[in-house]
Amino acid sequence: MEKLLIIWGTWQLWQELCKIWQRYFEILQPNSSELNILDCKKTRDYILQNKPNIIINTSAFHRVNDCETYQSDAFALNCTAVNFLAKLTSELNIYLISVSTDYVFDWKKNELYYEDDIPNPLQMYWISKLSWEYGLLNYNPLKWAIIRTNWVYWWWNMWSKDKWWNFILNILKNISGKAEIEIWADQFVNPTYAWDLAEATIKLCLQPQNIHGIYHFCNEGVLNWADFTQIAFDLLSIKTKIKSVERWEYQGWIRRPLFSALWNKRWSQIWIKLPDIKTGLKKYLSTLQF
Repeated sequence: MEKLLIIWGTWQLWQELCKIWQRYFEILQPNSSELNILDCKKTRDYILQNKPNIIINTSAFHRVNDCETYQSDAFALNCTAVNFLAKLTSELNIYLISVSTDYVFDWKKNELYYEDDIPNPLQMYWISKLSWEYGLLNYNPLKWAIIRTNWVYWWWNMWSKDKWWNFILNILKNISGKAEIEIWADQFVNPTYAWDLAEATIKLCLQPQNIHGIYHFCNEGVLNWADFTQIAFDLLSIKTKIKSVERWEYQGWIRRPLFSALWNKRWSQIWIKLPDIKTGLKKYLSTLQF
């Protein structure tokens, strides 16, 4: 059985998704003391010792506001470390998959972005992510794949048991006793269920010859957050009314895209379409206990 190394694989999200992947691979999920991607020597030593066939890199300095304040730290993790990993995997003939973001685009297109659209990131987090995309193309030209995804959601909480971390859970927590809530209707995205993302990723890993390139993996379709919330309410028979409101293009000093939806063009040409947004949301809601 081939070995699959997941960098940052001890996060609860990836631990859950490994329930899919362990059917096909021997899973390596080192903690930060065993493999710190910022420590090039430790990273090299771990990979040489464990000899993975495939690496999925999920590491990221993803706190958008902090990326502007701590720019050198953002580049160290989001760019420099990944470039080293690309060089190393090329040297050792290891297939490298890295997870990127829809935010590499500038949102001016106002229609679905596909893989060949020209990126134009506008903030430091997105600039650093695009920089490692280019690094991966340069340093490991034959055995790599970049997965761009959009607004991944899951049931888990990253920070503490008392905090509701994703959009839907926040809404469900705060509607009690309310006849109406306000939800943004001018930001268009493809909310993506993490389980669907994991299944598409494993299909990429299982291709008979490791295919390389940039792939968009999102639940099919595009909608705004008010529409997404209404679908959830309909599925759960919630009667609270939704008032559509506009979201400011500038939130504080961070510019966030109002249209960053992705089109899975390349993947749908070689495999099958991912489930649509409603199907993904329905599966997700079925896992919740109220």
